[in-house]
This record gives sequence, C-alpha cells and structure tokens, in this order.
Amino acid sequence: MSKKNRRKSLVQKETLLPRGEFDVNDSKIYLILALVVFHVLPLIFIAFGEKGKLMYDMTYMTINTMFLAIAGIIYGMKKGFNFKMPLIFVALAALSLIFYAEFSAEMAVTGRLVFIITYLIIAFGAVVLGAFLKKLFRF
Repeated sequence: MSKKNRRKSLVQKETLLPRGEFDVNDSKIYLILALVVFHVLPLIFIAFGEKGKLMYDMTYMTINTMFLAIAGIIYGMKKGFNFKMPLIFVALAALSLIFYAEFSAEMAVTGRLVFIITYLIIAFGAVVLGAFLKKLFRF
C-alpha cells in the first residue's frame, strides 16, 4: 500500500448528521424550559379550577408538541444529534401525561401510550432535523 492510498484511508468521512455529546451543563436551559412547559404550566392551568383543567385538557397536545418540535430543532442546531436529550424530553412529557392529563377509563393506558410514541417521534425527528440544518448551513 502506498503512502498516498494510506493517507486517504486515515481521513474520516463526514457523516450525514453531526453528532454531539450530551453535557448537562450545556443543556441546563433546555431542561429548565422542559420542566416549566411540562410541569409548571399544567399546575398553573389546574390552579384555575375546573375551567383551567378543561383548558389544559384541550391544549396540552398542542403546547407539548410545539415545544418538543421547537426545542428539538434548536438543540439539534446548537449541539448536533444525540439520543439522550430527546429521551429526556419524552420522559418529562410522559410524566406530565401521567400526572396531569385526563383520559377516559377505556383510554387510560392506550391514550397515554399513543401520546408517548407521538412525542418520541416528534422529539427525535426535531433533533435530527436540527442536526441536519446545522450541517446544511454550517452553524
């Protein structure tokens, strides 16, 4: 093997998605925002009694999915792709569903499971999209 061919094989090829390492210190703002959106906001709605609870039940899917999408894209653009942050987002959202969401008796388990799977798809898709935009625009 000549030196020229060996040098080419040592150069790493650029991946489709830039990967980033998860660091709690760099991700504090995302974690705090996730706690506020998934746990403090529902408590504020519930503090207003029955009407607040009804308003939360009507809007929690929209608020949570918008937050997952926007925060995931921003996180992917800043840090690149990793598996830990979307899983943390989904875990916090799942706890929020368990604590605050009202489902009928027939849909108690399957309804929450459908929402968790939906949140998982949205969170991973958003982080992948953000990492792809990072590579595309060279952030």
